[in-house]
Amino acid sequence: MQPIDPARFREVPTLTGPEVSRRAGVEHAFAKRVWLTLGLPDIPDDEVEFDESDVDVLGGLKLILDQGYPREDVLDVARAYGQAMSRLAQAEVRLFNKVFLAALREQSADDDEMAGRLEAVVPA
Repeated sequence: MQPIDPARFREVPTLTGPEVSRRAGVEHAFAKRVWLTLGLPDIPDDEVEFDESDVDVLGGLKLILDQGYPREDVLDVARAYGQAMSRLAQAEVRLFNKVFLAALREQSADDDEMAGRLEAVVPA
């Protein structure tokens, strides 16, 4: 098992985007379009920001493409997933603010105390 990067809560990245694409057998330009359509950040090709799980995911994308699914239709589905994930993230942030941060603000004397309490619980 790969070591976990505690700052990111995932495996330590070991691959660049082009390396992931090549290993999965997917054209890198198309993989990048899918990532951007999902709402993921545009990562420069020379940055090591990917791991083996990304190879597995792109392998699944290759399987779909090999079955004859049109690329534009795959992008439409990726766009729908990206929009749905964005809405879920917004709902989670609202809930966190409402339930957790509001109560913490009431209990904290100042911003420094609140920041200290957050540092203690957010990683968990």
